[in-house]
Amino acid sequence: MMTQVQGEGSGADPLRSICIVGGGTAGWSAAALLARVLRGSGCRITLVESSAIPTVGVGEATIPPIFDFLRNIGADEVEFIRRCQATFKLGIQFRDWLHRDHAYWHPFGNLGVTINQLSLFGFILAIGIIVDDAIVVGENIHANWRKGHEGMEAARLGVMRVARPVLFSVSTTITAFVPILLVPGLFGQFLGQVSAVVIILLVLSLVESFFILPRHLAHLTDSKPGRWSLRRLTDPVRDRVAAKLRAFSNGPLRRAMEFVVL
Repeated sequence: MMTQVQGEGSGADPLRSICIVGGGTAGWSAAALLARVLRGSGCRITLVESSAIPTVGVGEATIPPIFDFLRNIGADEVEFIRRCQATFKLGIQFRDWLHRDHAYWHPFGNLGVTINQLSLFGFILAIGIIVDDAIVVGENIHANWRKGHEGMEAARLGVMRVARPVLFSVSTTITAFVPILLVPGLFGQFLGQVSAVVIILLVLSLVESFFILPRHLAHLTDSKPGRWSLRRLTDPVRDRVAAKLRAFSNGPLRRAMEFVVL
């Protein structure tokens, strides 16, 4: 069977005819690419293959540049995969590679995600959780300090008052993530890494909230900033933001809560 593909228009290119002997994946791919590249040149492309040779049911493998090839010939990637009933091959296994019963997996390209991406996903997932206990502890310490308690006493009272609920809250979250570490399979390997990051962050957040943050807040002071202190720039901004938050919480938020509760 002979199939001819002729470009549109004409040009000065002396190449007028190309004959490709043999079809199959290589032949038709070459014809498609040449037809695209030589489009408009007037060159005629002829593919010769035998109609008596049936389609051979073997697996054709490609490498990542296949996507560049599809773009060059103007083919839609999704349509190509659907019509060819293709699958994505991530690697190939070589048995008895170094010695008997030894197997080696050779990946095709970069697979999966890096540990940095997994860690980042875990951080994003846990960031809303780990700041809650620090906010609760910090607010209680600040409230005790505003009531007139000295720094260390305010820190002690603030921590002891909320230590039990904060501990139980974080512990229940950790308990919820522990079973994810036991999920089997490839999916479990991915979720297990994320779960481990979340659990580690939650434990560290408890340590920071109970032992490090109170020590820092024990040095709260209402003294005026020094002449060259950065607080001269940050304190006015902080005071304005705090005033807006207090006005919102004591105004619309309080009225809304009273309406719902009462």
